[in-house]
Amino acid sequence: MIRFLLIFLFINDINAQEISKACLVPEERSVKSTEKGLTFQWEERMKLFQPHQKKEFQELMAQIYQIFQKEFSYKKISAPMRIRVFGKKRVFQRCLRAMRKKSGGAPFYSPKFDRIFMFKSRNTPWKRTLKTLLHEGTHFIFNKEILGRAIIFNEGLAVFMSNLKWRPGKTGVFVEGHPRFENILKNSRDLYSLDRFFRLSNKEWKKTPKVSYPQSYSLVYFLKDTSPDILKKVIKYLKTSPRQRASYHKFFQKNYPGGLRSLEGQWKEWIKRPRKQINF
Repeated sequence: MIRFLLIFLFINDINAQEISKACLVPEERSVKSTEKGLTFQWEERMKLFQPHQKKEFQELMAQIYQIFQKEFSYKKISAPMRIRVFGKKRVFQRCLRAMRKKSGGAPFYSPKFDRIFMFKSRNTPWKRTLKTLLHEGTHFIFNKEILGRAIIFNEGLAVFMSNLKWRPGKTGVFVEGHPRFENILKNSRDLYSLDRFFRLSNKEWKKTPKVSYPQSYSLVYFLKDTSPDILKKVIKYLKTSPRQRASYHKFFQKNYPGGLRSLEGQWKEWIKRPRKQINF
């Protein structure tokens, strides 16, 4: 038994060294900055973003952080948001192989390493990169107080917050509809019933991303638009341990007027209507 344990620890140590070499940047080469209480740690081996781009992202991300604190009673986050950016695709792919990660090259937030990992292509427009950073940054915040079996609202909030924009003169921020997802929602016949959607495991959810992402986003948007207090209750409910949580069905049966059937009917009607701007 001891022999197998030693072998297991030896293999784990080799894997950790492989990941460190392929994926991470020495602490002394990272750059830290703070925006309204939220610390950012940029880990780059080459300069991939302009200072004004980092500033724009950090200012919007700080607004998302404040929204989570105000709306969802999140506590102060002392750990920095680490952003590991790769400028060469082959180096990024080497990191993915070391992590045994199948992401298809897409950016992702890793709770295990508490980092955002992304490949920055020079051909990618900044607006698209900004939305990606806001999406993954929202995962960083969400995961600080919510663990396990929450993919619907984790991804839904990440898509929702990635559409955050400043009002003129930076007098506040707002979210407006995601054009591509709005078209999918209005034209798709493949949306899950909410009864089925709330029963999906994380693995099942990931099998149908073309439906799962828009549907998760739409539920967050719908609740924020029509029942913001219930969205707050959802986040409070998700903060409890997965083993102690009631099912989504029981939660909405208890907290949504008319229960799950009413929620589904009103959500489907809401999808058909023009999307209104949400101000914070």
